[in-house]
Amino acid sequence: MINRTQNHCCHAVRYGWRALLVACLCAATLRADESKSLKVSLGETRTVSESLGIHWFPGLSRMLDGSLHVHIGVYPDAVRKSVADIIAITLRSTDLGRNWRFLREHRPPHGNGRELEHVALRDGTVLELPFQLTVTGQNRFVADTYRSRDRGKTFSEFFEAPVEFPAGLEPEVKGDEPGRYYARAAFFGPVVELATGELLAAYYGPFANSETREVPIRGAFDLPLIRYQELKLTATVRKCRVVLLKSENKGDSWRYFSTIAYDRESPGDGYTYEPAIAKLRNGDLLCILRSDYPGQPLYQCRSKDQGKTWSQPEKMGFNGVAPNIVVLDSGIAAVSFGRPGVHVALSDNHGQTWGHHMDIFTGGPGHVGPMIPGHASSPGTTGYTGLVEVTPNTLLLAYDHLGVLDLRTKETSLLNSIKTVEIRVERK
Repeated sequence: MINRTQNHCCHAVRYGWRALLVACLCAATLRADESKSLKVSLGETRTVSESLGIHWFPGLSRMLDGSLHVHIGVYPDAVRKSVADIIAITLRSTDLGRNWRFLREHRPPHGNGRELEHVALRDGTVLELPFQLTVTGQNRFVADTYRSRDRGKTFSEFFEAPVEFPAGLEPEVKGDEPGRYYARAAFFGPVVELATGELLAAYYGPFANSETREVPIRGAFDLPLIRYQELKLTATVRKCRVVLLKSENKGDSWRYFSTIAYDRESPGDGYTYEPAIAKLRNGDLLCILRSDYPGQPLYQCRSKDQGKTWSQPEKMGFNGVAPNIVVLDSGIAAVSFGRPGVHVALSDNHGQTWGHHMDIFTGGPGHVGPMIPGHASSPGTTGYTGLVEVTPNTLLLAYDHLGVLDLRTKETSLLNSIKTVEIRVERK
């Protein structure tokens, strides 16, 4: 994650030359699954949009009419002035991702420009949820929400959805601009709509009753030049936790429902970052979690009672950031994740085991600032992805390409771009 960590407020990621070397030496491959039960094939890689400026952190959503929305953090083709200059844009495709047209732009209250994916409900309405909650008073929080009533074609309805937390479990607060305050915790990952119409959303970050820990402040990025200066300072921060929010009125309001994960044993935050939840074919809810343990292993936990209680998180067997999970109509589960590179893994047994590990993009960890001709920067990606099922048995994956070389396609470019690739998944 590239400086989204300051908005997530919990951690920093270090990139080393060893990780870059290993990533660049790995050719993109399709690893065999132990079960051998699935037939998987990759389609061609397409470019959605590209720029000399910032183009990163994509998200994907599918509307009820089959149209697709891709959400991108962007910055003009010029030297970046401040983090506030980044905006989020949404592009729309009506032909399964082959062609895209501009839909809308907005200025989110955080640094990388990406909002949560649009949430398409069964009644045809679409919610656009914020990344962070706005503070309106003492322990009072709202989600600045846009609603579409024409299946995502326009978003003309804005409202502030109240979000209630139990006393003592309120998110920590920070100021992002004069007179404007936000909860340091954040929405993340897909929203689940239950058969009852209730909505479940994962939310993570530091909370008021979390334990504190000392963390070193190691430096600061001066974008886009990326000058790094070592500082010998420490800060006291509260540990992160992952909670589940529920809405019983289609997003008009939300309330705390349960705690998904809180890692008391870790000296850091442990497995409490970037949750992605989905409802499996067997009825379980599965939550996949990023961690700050060495190597950043991914964890997963599940609920068998519609989110009231959760199992102890367990390692999944691979590392990465920003997991995204989709359950296909066939019941097969797919998870995408990245850094270094971009990867997808599949499960045909409700997440008990994962295989068919696909290396979609291999490269370094990417750079923070805009790609400027002559500017030294590592080829790579943020590792953040969008993933949806576009037709039965076919996934569409979106990722950002920040740099000059894609080892799978051998493509070289000075442009930052958003790429997509189709993944066909069938049982043998």
